[in-house]
Amino acid sequence: MDGILPFLNSSFINLLAGSVIAAVGLFTWQRQDWEFKERYQRNQVWLDRQLDLVENVNRDVGKLVALAASISAPILKGPVSEEETNDSVRSYNEYQSSWFGLCEAYKASLAFYFLTEIVESFAMSSR
Repeated sequence: MDGILPFLNSSFINLLAGSVIAAVGLFTWQRQDWEFKERYQRNQVWLDRQLDLVENVNRDVGKLVALAASISAPILKGPVSEEETNDSVRSYNEYQSSWFGLCEAYKASLAFYFLTEIVESFAMSSR
């Protein structure tokens, strides 16, 4: 017993115990840091995908509105050929038919990335 007590009070044991405590603390800190970085990265990717979706919806709705305006523009500006009017109507009809497919895809994406209220609002406004 007399040989163990001085050994336990020695600088080597104190250094060893301090090293173990420091290693456990460092491991805990690194694990929490890694979890924080992972959570931050996931949130950034999620936000980027939400923004991309909103930009795509805005772009496609803007194109549909612009094509609708291009139908009335030839009529309002005066005498235009029937071919020009037909071209405007044709391009609008083509895009409108593709819009119905895009709209359903956007509803599914919105349901995945956003709250239910946003999806319901989009569904009501896209009718």
